[in-house]
Amino acid sequence: MKKAIGIVILAVLVAVGGFYGYKYYDATYQDVPAYALVPNQVPTKEQTRDDNGKTVPNSITYKYHFDFVKANGQHQKMSFILEGADIKPFTPGSYVKAKISEKRVTQGPNEVQKTDVPKNVQTELAK
Repeated sequence: MKKAIGIVILAVLVAVGGFYGYKYYDATYQDVPAYALVPNQVPTKEQTRDDNGKTVPNSITYKYHFDFVKANGQHQKMSFILEGADIKPFTPGSYVKAKISEKRVTQGPNEVQKTDVPKNVQTELAK
């Protein structure tokens, strides 16, 4: 009897852990393509700093705030830090495509031509 109760409790714990693990994975890594319009003003060029606030040699940072639009027309505001040694800022007024999840940019963003952006997304970005 005690063994059966232990097995049931273990099964419940595994099920609950699996459920919350899947929710975390879904929110963090399940991505969809989204598009944004690069702001007309280039962000301030800053020296890259690590988590402790120390400057990283030979690295520059640009902090962007994008209003991404998904193919279904849903907007999602996200920040993105572009950093590196020989990094160039995005072209103001250009379009970028990225794969985003609920919590982060998982791939990109990369500049794309206006013709590569779906018409309904272009309409939403123009608002």
